[in-house]
Amino acid sequence: RRRKPPPFGREAGGAEILQLAAIARLGQGGEILGNPLGCRAAGDRQAQEVIMERNPDYDWGPSFFEHDGAAYVDKLVVKGILDPAARLAALEAGEVNIINGVPELDVKRLESDPNYTVWAVPSAGIIHSLAFNTEKAPLDDIQVRRALITSVDLAGLQSAVYRNLHNVPVGPFRRGLACWDGSVAEVWPYDVEKANQLLDAAGWVTGSDGIREKDGQKLTVTTFWPDADDPAPVVYIQSEWKKIGVDLQIQTLDFNSVIAESQKGNHMMTWGSTAGSDPDVARTVFGSGQARNFTRVADAELDALLAAGTATPDLTERCNAYKQVQRRVMELALIIPYLDANNISVSRSDITGLTFRGDGVMPYNFNLRRIP
Repeated sequence: RRRKPPPFGREAGGAEILQLAAIARLGQGGEILGNPLGCRAAGDRQAQEVIMERNPDYDWGPSFFEHDGAAYVDKLVVKGILDPAARLAALEAGEVNIINGVPELDVKRLESDPNYTVWAVPSAGIIHSLAFNTEKAPLDDIQVRRALITSVDLAGLQSAVYRNLHNVPVGPFRRGLACWDGSVAEVWPYDVEKANQLLDAAGWVTGSDGIREKDGQKLTVTTFWPDADDPAPVVYIQSEWKKIGVDLQIQTLDFNSVIAESQKGNHMMTWGSTAGSDPDVARTVFGSGQARNFTRVADAELDALLAAGTATPDLTERCNAYKQVQRRVMELALIIPYLDANNISVSRSDITGLTFRGDGVMPYNFNLRRIP
């Protein structure tokens, strides 16, 4: 079975509330992470296992919870199992009741098994994408960027790479982010003929080897890619671009190096994705001079729209600005989105009450209970 519980609220930001006394005692670094507040941690300093026991006196839960009083379960044990296959094995062995980060190959099988329930929740933030460095040739030419976007069959990518478990991306916002606008898909829809026309008009001529060239230079694009990520989506894009005469070279680096080198501008194209539950996260990715602005764009119209989104608490007015932000990003052809991910969790079928945060990432535990 698959359930798609809607996010029930939006957080003002991505931060968590911490006790000042705990920060003073443990510091602001790894000691906080290794010593969860109000819980008992078993294992090493990375808290491989965290034990949370019910507070019987708790009776001040928010109105969106399903009941008053204390939590249903007496004790909750959270295990840190890094390997996805090992997490799944623990679930199927009955060692745990709920897992997230489910191997995509196994989702369909689990959906058809009555012993399990699959929970697919849209994530929030800025889309998984490849960001074009608009300061480096040939990507400083907007016609080239537009051709590269419209040449990729994003629906085909979702089917071939992700087995249709996630959403087809349409623009810079993930579907779970407030003010997401699906209409931006119309800006640069899949159109190989249009892509070829744009490259022809930009002066790129197909060479004898099938790769376009101009002024003696091959139309080659190099991208950074994190070595821990599955390269299947960027390999798919590489195949799509070859059809229009573009050579995509993939340079794998460790994640920290991808971020560091991209912040320095030492990239032609690079991997990017930023989680966040408020649309203001777009400012950190597309605002002029921002550290995570890997596109290197400085667009006055875009900056004004980003500022308008923070100028009022009224969600309708904010969404009007952020919908224009999404369209402007695609009009400028700053990114090629490749994944609008669902966060996929699986529970044993006798477990109910999973409730997800507004950004779709972390389930609350207050409503968890076992079905008799």
